[in-house]
Amino acid sequence: YYTFQNMGSNSTVWPDLTEHYCIEFFNLYTLAMPVLSTLYFAKMKRQRTNDIRNHLNARASNVTIGNDGWANYSTMIQKQWK
Repeated sequence: YYTFQNMGSNSTVWPDLTEHYCIEFFNLYTLAMPVLSTLYFAKMKRQRTNDIRNHLNARASNVTIGNDGWANYSTMIQKQWK
């Protein structure tokens, strides 16, 4: 335990403690956050692409020929962008 009897502005205990924890916190998050963000966004992009492909394949397997196929496709694309 520290005794805080003379903890004025000339103290050497507080700056050492706060600088140590701030540096660890800063280094951890500046290194981890870009990596974690990149992995998360890549995963979400893959998931979205797969969901769109699965949806297109499911709808296209029902109606794929002529005007009915085009109506089906255009309706699905319009719903996607709303």
